Amino acid sequence: MNSLELNCSWNFPSHPKNGSLVGPNEPMSENFKKTPYASIVREAIQNSLDERFDHDKPLEMTFSIKEIDAQKFSNFFDIKEHIKGCLDFYNDAKDVYQPMLDYLKFIEDNNLKLPYIQISDYNANGMHFNMDNPTDPKSPFVAFVRAAGLSTKTSQNAGGSFGFGKAAYFYLSPIRTILVSTLTKDNNCFFEGVASLCTHYYKDESKMAIGYYDSLGGLPISDNNLIPRRFRRVREDRDSNSPGTDIYIMGLKGKFESLEEAKNDIYNQMTLAVLRHFWMAIYEGMLVVTIGQTVLNKESLLDEMEAVFTEEDDSSKSLYDYNPLPYLRMVINAEKQERNHHIFTMEAGDVDPDSKAILYLHKKKGANDRVLFMRSPRMLVKAENRRNKRGYYGTFICTGGFWDVLLRCIENPAHNEWDKKNFDKDPKLGRQIEKYLNQIFEFVRDKIDELFTSGNASDDTIKDLEQYLYIPTEVDEDSDDFIQESILSNPTGEVKDDGSSITSDSDKIEPPKADVTQEQKGIVLQPRVASTTADFTGRGNYISGHGKHKGSDSGNNRGTRYPTVTEKNDKDSSEKKSLYVVPVTYRSFAQTENGKLVHNLIIHSDYDVEKGRIDLKVGTEENDDIINVVWADQGLVRDNTVINLTLQQGVNKIKVRFADNMKHSIKLDTYEIK
Repeated sequence: MNSLELNCSWNFPSHPKNGSLVGPNEPMSENFKKTPYASIVREAIQNSLDERFDHDKPLEMTFSIKEIDAQKFSNFFDIKEHIKGCLDFYNDAKDVYQPMLDYLKFIEDNNLKLPYIQISDYNANGMHFNMDNPTDPKSPFVAFVRAAGLSTKTSQNAGGSFGFGKAAYFYLSPIRTILVSTLTKDNNCFFEGVASLCTHYYKDESKMAIGYYDSLGGLPISDNNLIPRRFRRVREDRDSNSPGTDIYIMGLKGKFESLEEAKNDIYNQMTLAVLRHFWMAIYEGMLVVTIGQTVLNKESLLDEMEAVFTEEDDSSKSLYDYNPLPYLRMVINAEKQERNHHIFTMEAGDVDPDSKAILYLHKKKGANDRVLFMRSPRMLVKAENRRNKRGYYGTFICTGGFWDVLLRCIENPAHNEWDKKNFDKDPKLGRQIEKYLNQIFEFVRDKIDELFTSGNASDDTIKDLEQYLYIPTEVDEDSDDFIQESILSNPTGEVKDDGSSITSDSDKIEPPKADVTQEQKGIVLQPRVASTTADFTGRGNYISGHGKHKGSDSGNNRGTRYPTVTEKNDKDSSEKKSLYVVPVTYRSFAQTENGKLVHNLIIHSDYDVEKGRIDLKVGTEENDDIINVVWADQGLVRDNTVINLTLQQGVNKIKVRFADNMKHSIKLDTYEIK
């Protein structure tokens, strides 16, 4: 018996003759490939927050790097023979498995120790295992160690719901191997190692892809005395043996000259990840994190944040390198009711008293107009970055209740996206999710508008503020790291109640009658006819409504000539006229007036337009729909077009009503008729 391993060895089940093959690639790893150490921090802390044992005390997490002697754990290092078998089984597996062999060979040839990352949580539930039913799907230990795509989290507000998050652990191991040692709240301990390889040969026998490191022939060890001492959760030399789990990621990913260099680099990456993604959980006393010798808690948070992030403002384009310091200060100062720092509350009322959310906003000149979004675990999920140039920071937190459950349903495995496409189990629930997403983003936008338009919010007056107020709000398209929400681009049938920031059903609103007057029917626009003589000059073929064109302009060359169209008047006479694209910026919002849904179009033009035309479309980024306009407070209406408009330089306000009396996200093109 090996005194250190206590007879633990690798147990890979034999592959059945008719069993399915598992190839060498791991598709889930793509979710964590870009930032592996940040991903493991997010995954580990999020998992543990979901399983906090005593909610009156913080969850404690530790991240440390240690080593084991390869010669003293010879049974464990037999994993290299299984890796060789992967190469023998698959001719095209060299790119995946040869680096694993090279990694282990380098350690053995140089008599080095194998480094590993230990991740431990305290004041957590631990992971129970049913020894009488080793495949019990309700067992957390089974879900994490012995199953794929299975989640058994006890909280309905749990951060992970796909059960694929453990891919982050395996991806970070250069040999795709982890060890798990846990102590449950009932004081039961379990230990087992697991390697995720592919179907392979071992001693001339076909083996399954997943193997287990234990002394029971492929079953977790439940006797603490039979667990290798190094990996025991319960130890005499430990100050705390509180319930929780130790996870050991075997090996270190990356190239380092020494263990010290590895520690410095990895600890730094982990610290940045904790501060960027869990600062709110630490600030609220839910979480304490120790990385190496650095302790991040509520008392040390601001000092550590200021030491790491030296800039006062967040000027980044990506969540991977954003500066959380101004957002933390925003929350601290808002709770102190400091000037220009605000707290807004969103509640569901009697429908679900537990469903609520908080929005922090800091109005500050030069701020990047970014809002961070979180759920009840207080982990950063996504950000919405706008191009208003108003100057604000924001943080939105759904603190609990059914709303939080809905958001959990549409959170992706990497926990960095809310998208309804992530949930397709229940169409009815899917509609509820979409409705709430609509409410979230409308609430945020309403409060931002309120901050900059209210009479008491002029502390930081920006020159020509009116111009900024009407620039379209767009998600940052320059970064793949921000999620572009299309939820608000869909017809919802929801209307903003007067004096409320939460939308409600519009069933009480009667569809408007087609009240287009004869006078409004004066002009019929025929389909556009392409002209071979169309002169596209000046600004180029620019479509208005998506930001200002950067090209130069001078004299009367105002916009792009559009192909000639034919217009007919009431007398059925016809004449050829040309359309010139007018580059404008715009925004829209809907409200009820006299029981009817009116869309307000706020259009900013750089010059006067004597005879203007706007073409209206509704829908998403991918799809456009045409819905007839039945009324406009200016110009003449026909189908989805309003003509004979006079636009002034600066801000123009136009009201329209659509035939379906529903709320829409509007796209418009603006032209000058000559």
